[in-house]
Amino acid sequence: MISIKSSLALFVGLLLSATLMANDTVRVLGLESFMNIVRTYHPVVRVATIQVDKSKAEVLKSRGAFDPGFTSATESKTLGDKQYFNYTRHELLIPTWYGVDIKAGVDKAEGYYLNPESTKGSVGYVGVKVPANALFFDKRRAALQQAQAMKKVSEEERRLTVNDLIYEAIGAYMNWVREYQIYSRTMALVRSNEARLSFLKTEVVQGSRPGIDTIEALGQLMALRQQAESASLSYQNAALEQANYLWLENDVPAKWYDNIVPDTSILEAQLSKNSVQLDSLLALVSNHPKYQMLWRKMDALKIDKKLKQQSLLPKLSVSGSLLSKDFKSPGEQFYEALGANNKVGIEFSLPLLMREARGAVKGAALKIEETDIEKEQAGYKIENKIRASYNEFNSLCEQVEHYSNVVKYAEVMLRSERQKYELGESTLFMINARELKLLESVQKLTELKAKKQKAWYAVQYAAGILN
Repeated sequence: MISIKSSLALFVGLLLSATLMANDTVRVLGLESFMNIVRTYHPVVRVATIQVDKSKAEVLKSRGAFDPGFTSATESKTLGDKQYFNYTRHELLIPTWYGVDIKAGVDKAEGYYLNPESTKGSVGYVGVKVPANALFFDKRRAALQQAQAMKKVSEEERRLTVNDLIYEAIGAYMNWVREYQIYSRTMALVRSNEARLSFLKTEVVQGSRPGIDTIEALGQLMALRQQAESASLSYQNAALEQANYLWLENDVPAKWYDNIVPDTSILEAQLSKNSVQLDSLLALVSNHPKYQMLWRKMDALKIDKKLKQQSLLPKLSVSGSLLSKDFKSPGEQFYEALGANNKVGIEFSLPLLMREARGAVKGAALKIEETDIEKEQAGYKIENKIRASYNEFNSLCEQVEHYSNVVKYAEVMLRSERQKYELGESTLFMINARELKLLESVQKLTELKAKKQKAWYAVQYAAGILN
């Protein structure tokens, strides 16, 4: 496979040099290069990538709940040259993963009219706050885990978006290939008939052919020119349709040039029936972005349910701090803190009926059940879609093989008719009829080959691996 970097360099080079090319100079844009450009620069892909980046930002935001924090505050009052009070607090708070908050700081109180709860002078403290009911799970951990789960959901959504976009783009490219091939074969037949008309006019002048043959040849040529004009219109429109998927950096649509043509050799790719095993495709169902997206969504819902179950527990919070007055030696501070210099708090609460909590848990469980059903249904649909795409591809392989023989027989009949005409045993009318039949067969075979190629990618699309 051509690398993205070389593919983009090739395409950009084509665009930059196109204005310097002669009108009859063409450059080929292959399917792999085309898909790499779509994957890299198409606005839909860029928007999907932005959604992933936004979810990463949410994860970063959720991690902020575990960031240490430093607080410094002061409050004072002075009236009539008398300092009523001056309170100062410096505190460092360190949240931990298990819900325990560690804090350390210094409180300083000065003045004539202090709050009775305040201790005059400086008091240092080191303490913890332990929410006993949230040691195993709490809102902070839930928020972070849910953000991480939703990031994975957004990544799967991006995979799904790219998978859909690439398949649509391939469809447009294969239409472009089909219409270009039909136009090219029709134009080749037009040029052949122009040469034959010129040759017939010479033979009529020489008396070796009846003049009516030139009328027959001219009628055929005019009919073919009309078909070529129609084929040219279809080809140009198909080119513009696939050009809608070509973008450059900074969301700039690529300017299209008519001397860029598709790689028609893709129609002859060696793909046959059972080129891929159905079992290997079905094994990819669980990795399909749609299936994975619902899995990740269930993960987020399970986290939400786990958090809601915490509300069924009694709320018990224990806090304690070791205090030290006037910054004595470490030994004295520790001894005094163990003896009498400490601060302890206990808080307990319990809803008596817990109807709100029970309802929230029940609702969360139902959401999980609903998503699980949706996931199983999605898996079943994906599996059937893979089977249907696989069957269609194998059927088209058979059709292409059979119809290739039809084209071969039409070519044999045309050659035979031309030989009989040279021997005077046939008419130009019969040759014209054989040519039109061959052209019709070639067009039909081209359509089948394009469908087969698209069906090959449809199998990969159904399995979710085009991204």
